[in-house]
Amino acid sequence: MHCNDFNDYLTASRTHYYGILSVTPLLLIYTLIGIWINWGSAFELRNGADVLIQRFFSRFGEWGEVVHILSLDGLILTVVFYYRKLFAHPLNQSVLTGIILEGVCWSFGLYFLMHYTSEYLLSFPVGISIVEQIYLSVGAGVYEEFLFRFLLLSACKLILVKLMGVSKFSANSIALVLSSLAFSGIHYVGELGDPFTYNSFISRACAGAVLGLVFIFRGFGVAAYTHFYYDILVTAL
Repeated sequence: MHCNDFNDYLTASRTHYYGILSVTPLLLIYTLIGIWINWGSAFELRNGADVLIQRFFSRFGEWGEVVHILSLDGLILTVVFYYRKLFAHPLNQSVLTGIILEGVCWSFGLYFLMHYTSEYLLSFPVGISIVEQIYLSVGAGVYEEFLFRFLLLSACKLILVKLMGVSKFSANSIALVLSSLAFSGIHYVGELGDPFTYNSFISRACAGAVLGLVFIFRGFGVAAYTHFYYDILVTAL
């Protein structure tokens, strides 16, 4: 990576433009594995955040899928418009590679932090295969970071700053806490949710705070890959 590319990376990796592009392979992998393992099955295995999103759009009845697609397209167009100046330049492959590799570094940091400060690392449902564990890890990286960091944390910050006049530092702090608590809570929802304990809840909230800080300072792509690699580390180690 040349000096100019490195400077470009330090700036561009903070944007959601490169972040969304970098997560595209994860989304494709999650979709393909999901089709494979859920094909012909009466019970669909999905990431919890993915289920929440699906349930939200199911409220629109037969138009749910249409609203889902239109919402996704609208989000993509919003990002494209907001970062339209970046789209005018050739895609910097070094930036995308850097985002993916940086996620590895942060994932090891998160792993050792959780390993030495908490007895709770990660709980997969009992009796699922390695492929299914990888599938859930990919889904966690994509959907949980999208829902709790990209949407919830960003929305909280926007409301606090634009509507309530809160300083950016205070807004980031409040949004970080709220999104981390919500992130921790999702792990106890549904049939595959873990039994609730205060220790595990606090530990997951702390992990959510670390991922939130990565999101704030390094962008959506780095946070998504950090979460994905962390889950893979726990599965492998």
